Amino acid sequence: MNQFDDLYFSKYVKEGDELLFVCHRHPILVIDNILLWCFFGVILPLFFYLQNTFTIADIISTAYFELYLVSIYLALVYVVFDWYNDVWIITNRGVIDVDWKYFT
Repeated sequence: MNQFDDLYFSKYVKEGDELLFVCHRHPILVIDNILLWCFFGVILPLFFYLQNTFTIADIISTAYFELYLVSIYLALVYVVFDWYNDVWIITNRGVIDVDWKYFT
């Protein structure tokens, strides 16, 4: 276990318990979600925005499209934080399930 996990997740462990291990969900779960967001949220709209024949850039200004891309980026940051903070903390007395959600 790295020092950051020990420092960050030690606040969930009761006094007198020893933090043994921190188990995250598998990274494939978050990579799959990130790839879907990037393809359908960034690459596909960017392709239609920069297309030469009929461009959506004639209808939507660049500022709105950049605001859209920033919102997609913030959604991806939320997905990664949600994955990292959804853990099982294994102590010498049992298992603590931490299910972190920003809005709950």
